[in-house]
Amino acid sequence: RWLTLDVVSDPQSDAEAIVLDTLSVEVGVLNEFLTPPFDMTVRFEHCGEANTYYDPTTGNVTICAELGSLFTE
Repeated sequence: RWLTLDVVSDPQSDAEAIVLDTLSVEVGVLNEFLTPPFDMTVRFEHCGEANTYYDPTTGNVTICAELGSLFTE
């Protein structure tokens, strides 16, 4: 597997749980169909804001749990 899901923070709401569940499915699908030349980690964690971050030095992506709040507004 080239793409790993790292759950740093547990969801604190139903909306955050939906984001995590969706992310888990997407990581599985991507692992089935893509084979890039490097490994990558997708982190799910609380960041203090609804955002997503890419770290070009590691190639890793952080998905903020607070994105779930966007689906309840």
